[in-house]
Amino acid sequence: FLELCEALGAEPLITVNVVTGTVDEAARWVRATNVSRMKSRLTGKVLPAVKFWELGNEPYLKEQSRSDIDLQPEEFARRVDQFIPAMRAVDPAIAIGLPLTSDTRGTIPVTPYQGFTRKVLSRLRHDFDYACLHNAYMPFGYKRGMAAEDLYWGAAAGAAPVQSGLAAMSGLLEELRPERQIPLAVTEYNAVFTLGRGETDNWIASPAGAIFIADVLRVFSQTPELLLATHWSLSANWLFGAI
Repeated sequence: FLELCEALGAEPLITVNVVTGTVDEAARWVRATNVSRMKSRLTGKVLPAVKFWELGNEPYLKEQSRSDIDLQPEEFARRVDQFIPAMRAVDPAIAIGLPLTSDTRGTIPVTPYQGFTRKVLSRLRHDFDYACLHNAYMPFGYKRGMAAEDLYWGAAAGAAPVQSGLAAMSGLLEELRPERQIPLAVTEYNAVFTLGRGETDNWIASPAGAIFIADVLRVFSQTPELLLATHWSLSANWLFGAI
């Protein structure tokens, strides 16, 4: 991964495993990349250090077939409070991101743990540096039998709810952490039309999908509180691969 970042001149971001991983494992990742350092097998040079870290992936979702990896918000906050100081002790210069979510996209609930962000931040004792969001997957036709025209216009208008979602999260963070201005990071985004619905799944790679991506990049560029945005995914992940 770091060799790919080296080749592209890209900024690496690593997500540590707070569900089945350990605090020591996360600290050792930071030590390996930023203190001991690694050498590129391609160029022989020291690989880039990793400034940006994320604490877990979408902890506000529940995988129906994997009840063993579900985390209640209170438990997630407890674990995060252990990970943050251990990672900072190895490298105080890292920037640590916390995955958070609004309760809804428009009127649609997007987490089974309603009040997730409020519950986590009300219990968290240690500071984090930025909030990680996955609120830019659009138009996401979650209903069966949605008309092609509805999906198309949903993509064309998809950047609007992304923009309002970013504003809503900024407002929530200002309410819950009034003493700090916490930047946002969209650590996954892409067009998503349907999942497991057949041909419309492939529209991720269509001109309509490209229209959404172009428009959401406009929104990102016009959002001053946005620290970074990372496309999911560059090389390959089912239909998501940009290459």
